[in-house]
Amino acid sequence: MEGILIISLIISVGFSHLFFIQGIGYAFQPTEIIFLMMLLSGLSSGICKKGNYKWGRFHWPFILLIFIAMINALVYFSNQVITENLGLIYLSILSLVTFYFVMRKGEKMEKYLAVAAKVAFYTLNGLVITGLLWYFISGSTRLVLYYPDYPYFGDVVRVKGFNYSPNILISVYAFFATLKTSFDKYSKVDFGLTLLVALLSLTKEGLLLIVLATSLYLWKNYNIKKYTKPALILAGVFYLIFSQFVFSINREESDFSSSFAVNTASGFSVGNVMIYPTVYYYLFKSGFLLFSENILFGVGHGHFIDQLNYLTLEGRYPATMPKVTPMDSYFGVAAQLGVLYLVYLYLQWKNMKEALFKLESQYFPLSLLGLYFILESLSNGSIHFRHYYIYFGLCIALYYRAKTHHGPQVENKEA
Repeated sequence: MEGILIISLIISVGFSHLFFIQGIGYAFQPTEIIFLMMLLSGLSSGICKKGNYKWGRFHWPFILLIFIAMINALVYFSNQVITENLGLIYLSILSLVTFYFVMRKGEKMEKYLAVAAKVAFYTLNGLVITGLLWYFISGSTRLVLYYPDYPYFGDVVRVKGFNYSPNILISVYAFFATLKTSFDKYSKVDFGLTLLVALLSLTKEGLLLIVLATSLYLWKNYNIKKYTKPALILAGVFYLIFSQFVFSINREESDFSSSFAVNTASGFSVGNVMIYPTVYYYLFKSGFLLFSENILFGVGHGHFIDQLNYLTLEGRYPATMPKVTPMDSYFGVAAQLGVLYLVYLYLQWKNMKEALFKLESQYFPLSLLGLYFILESLSNGSIHFRHYYIYFGLCIALYYRAKTHHGPQVENKEA
């Protein structure tokens, strides 16, 4: 039963926008149903009993995040802020529950993870193909996103599956592809499918996915991992640049005038190249600005858009740009939660770096995925991505298993 639950949990993150519930929207999805089942199963089998749950410093970032969310909810007491922070509390507990289940099943867990990765990977590929075929046959489907005047391409159709956006689809796809490489196979067909999906998504994250997929294929089939991380970092630099700006060679300003995400009025030229800032640029800049002015507690989780309205009135945010939630998971989130959130990020990074270094010889793809998530979060609001927290719990559990294998002395040193 526990193996089925962990398999179902992993597969479920590919369906982050499956059904809508009046009052809470898309906040409650298959992942939450399975999580509740896992929590009840864990509590009934003694999840909190001494000896079953191996507490250590690797768990403290999640406790800190819960504390940050509670303080933020109390300081900015409103339904919106409380709801947003309850999401962070839930996701922190999701990581801890994932850790518990992976630890509990021991060596058998790798077989379950292999099954989960395989089913999830091919299911997501099936949804992408089905979505496109359905759209071209019927002209309408929720599996794709019609985007008018998309920079560089014009009017396009972008695949997203049962997710809010193509960006989330690509992030989840990277998660599934990495798990499949770590615990199963990653064949030429798998590699080809990944490249196809990356291109069909028409996302800037697609560049990261292409480099990640190439690295996964080289490691799995040829044991080549040299230069894979530098290549991914270089892709991350281009990803950030092309997120923040749109480039046009010898084109008139009106070419992008109908694209709501591009500010043609503030374009500037470098030689023959026109450069236009995007909404990502202004949101990143505003996140840093709001954080610098509200360092201690931030502006309240969920109040970012309200603050953009004030910045617009003050002339510090363009009135023509859409006002949406942060597109990055660093200063955009810190602007809402305060400086302790940056402490959380540092502790999480430090712990995951150590865990992944320990696991790198056997689970190198997980190390690549960690770097992928760091880069992706520069221009993707991933703070509420369910698969991130499952990834955290999985890596920590694998780390604990690895160091326990080397004897109690190593375990006691870290606990």
